[in-house]
Amino acid sequence: MSATRSVTEANIRLLIDDSNPDDYAISSVRLHQVVQGEMQLIGSRMALPMEAVTSVSLVAGTYDYTLTGIVADVRQVMLDSNGRALDPLTLEEMNRNYYQDTTPGTGRGTPRYYALYETSAQLSRMRVAPTPNASDTLKLYHGLIPAALSADSSTIPFSAPLLRVLERSAAAECVAMMSPEDRAKRMIGIESLTLWREMAEQGFRDENWRLRILGSGTQDRVIEVEI
Repeated sequence: MSATRSVTEANIRLLIDDSNPDDYAISSVRLHQVVQGEMQLIGSRMALPMEAVTSVSLVAGTYDYTLTGIVADVRQVMLDSNGRALDPLTLEEMNRNYYQDTTPGTGRGTPRYYALYETSAQLSRMRVAPTPNASDTLKLYHGLIPAALSADSSTIPFSAPLLRVLERSAAAECVAMMSPEDRAKRMIGIESLTLWREMAEQGFRDENWRLRILGSGTQDRVIEVEI
């Protein structure tokens, strides 16, 4: 399930009774910014649905690789040549054990570990160790923070429940920006902010729970972890 920016914004305008283009309380430009901001903030909190598997080409003697997009989480990293999963380490552990930041890149063997970090330019980077001594390919299973919405037809890659979370959180922000006169004209009480925010938070928790169950294969396993 997904929706375009235009469909999502139309749903938000229905919620806040702001559908008359000749009398918008929230301009289209402002609504664009609200939807994009809420979408990215929600995406940063979610166990997002997994993207299509991303391939990273390993080069002999190179241990750092830039990943495409802002990575929300990495579930698993597989080495294509033998199908084995790499084990995660922190960057500090990687540096302490493999001295890669102080030694020129030299091939040491077949990678068995990976570490993730983000640069000041918000580039997602992955370091592997040992430093590859031959070319290979990694397959990453991961989620991505949604990119900017550049057009009305831009897709918001959320499930149906998460789209409802986005609509209500954006509606609450829009109502907070309205003047008392605009709220009165639309018969929207300020208490609507609390209602929509509570509904958005509950929907967010429910969707995170659903995705954790989906990833675990069974609700029992998720409950065991919670306990």
